[in-house]
Amino acid sequence: MNPAAGRRAVTTVFSQNKIPQTMRYQVLLAQREQNYQSFSVASIIAFTISVIYILQLLYAPGKPLSPWMDTAYLAIFASLAGCSLFFFLLLHWLHERFPIRFESLFVYLYAFLMVALSTSLTVLDMTHSREYTGMFVGLIAVSVLLSGPGPLYAALSCLSLLIFSLGFFCLFRSEGLNAYLPGLVSAAVSAAIGGMMQAGRVHNEVLKIHLQDLNRELREYSFRDPLTGVRNRRFLMEYLDQQRLFENRHSFGLCVVIFDIDHFKKVNDSLGHPVGDVVLKELAMVTQGGLRDSDMLARYGGEEFMAVLPKTAIDDGVAVSERLRAAVEGHSFPGVPWHITASFGVAQLRSDETVESLISRADIALYWSKKDGRNRVSRAGEHGNAPELAES
Repeated sequence: MNPAAGRRAVTTVFSQNKIPQTMRYQVLLAQREQNYQSFSVASIIAFTISVIYILQLLYAPGKPLSPWMDTAYLAIFASLAGCSLFFFLLLHWLHERFPIRFESLFVYLYAFLMVALSTSLTVLDMTHSREYTGMFVGLIAVSVLLSGPGPLYAALSCLSLLIFSLGFFCLFRSEGLNAYLPGLVSAAVSAAIGGMMQAGRVHNEVLKIHLQDLNRELREYSFRDPLTGVRNRRFLMEYLDQQRLFENRHSFGLCVVIFDIDHFKKVNDSLGHPVGDVVLKELAMVTQGGLRDSDMLARYGGEEFMAVLPKTAIDDGVAVSERLRAAVEGHSFPGVPWHITASFGVAQLRSDETVESLISRADIALYWSKKDGRNRVSRAGEHGNAPELAES
């Protein structure tokens, strides 16, 4: 994602409260993970609190209540404890095993049950005191914990208000509007809080995704040669070290090919550096096209390039290099009135050899290719050591 597209995506979220299509799945993944974590913790807390209240009702009751009220309290707290334990185990089992929407459906169902039971608890509390704690705490807790579509918070508030209204008008109508208003305010406030918090969560997630995309792009740029578009030396050395460790474990064969343009100084001196840059770009394009997807091409420095060939023995590495050499020789380089050729040096990683030693042996093979007349391929160890590398 480029910066302009990222700004448009963020602006869209803030102005229209919509998730950009390209980020929708990532946002859903983030919502699922948040819901799983928050509701796992909440269900354990709800289970523990419910068990404590059940024990208090059974073994340390407060002021005497009627038998039906004691039974009702026990039923509500037992339902809270049972639902919390059931959904904790269910969500733990469902997490990442089923599609996102299927798992979210059970989270939403648990939220509806929690709101229904907490509101029912408030209705029961009103029979002996003006106590709205259950309804208010249940609604606010779900609004804070739950990450879901905006209308969900309105639906939860409407469910709570419906249960509260039925209980109020059946049992407490004589108390008047003043007793009803706290329930109405609780439902409205919780819906607003849930909607605002969800908008903030979506905004933060979009910004986070955008930042991750930018970081990936920056990392990609930092590992690319700006002129040729192939990998740079920094990436090459990290990649070679990883491949060396892999090769030491599995022994599939690992070859490196160092090559550069013959008489490249003549191109720059005679035709100018802009033409030299074009030649380097063309060389990278031609050689990249002759490699496998699993191979890696990097600009080692100046006009020198290196190809890393995983799962390749020395004979195959030489054959690949011959193919690349022929492709370079047969390619018409724009702005160059003569045939461009390249020389190649090939080396295969030895057991417990360092990356530096491997590159050094390939570099010596390249030296012998230059010394033997250029436009050829030499393998490491074919001519022995070289005293000093010749100029291109």
